Amino acid sequence: MGSAVDVGIAVQADWENREFISNISLNVRRLFDFLLRFEATTKSKLAALNEKLDSLERKLEVLEVQAHRRLTAEERDRVCAVEDCRKLTVEACTHAAQNERHSLCVVLQVLFFEQLQLWRAITGTLLASADAPHRLTE
Repeated sequence: MGSAVDVGIAVQADWENREFISNISLNVRRLFDFLLRFEATTKSKLAALNEKLDSLERKLEVLEVQAHRRLTAEERDRVCAVEDCRKLTVEACTHAAQNERHSLCVVLQVLFFEQLQLWRAITGTLLASADAPHRLTE
């Protein structure tokens, strides 16, 4: 009779484990579905925001052209000298380097800082890989 009770307890425990696993699987599926919906809405919101930013950028460029027409070359150089190329994003640096209205000084600054960042990234990687064997032996 003892073994029949043990089998019954084992069967009961097995069903409880299956129910637990089923609940976990269902919750994981719900979480996954939520994350997919969240990603889709986030992508659409980001796309709409990107369109608005592009529109604002075009409007700003028109205003810059209008303002730059009224400025002398010296005034334009002073305005461009205030720009800190180190704080620009990659996209802004690319735009500044390709913008024909910017002075040669600004374009050279942008290209210089991009080259400097690239050089630092390469040398940092090389220095880190050169230091790695020394760190292991210390």
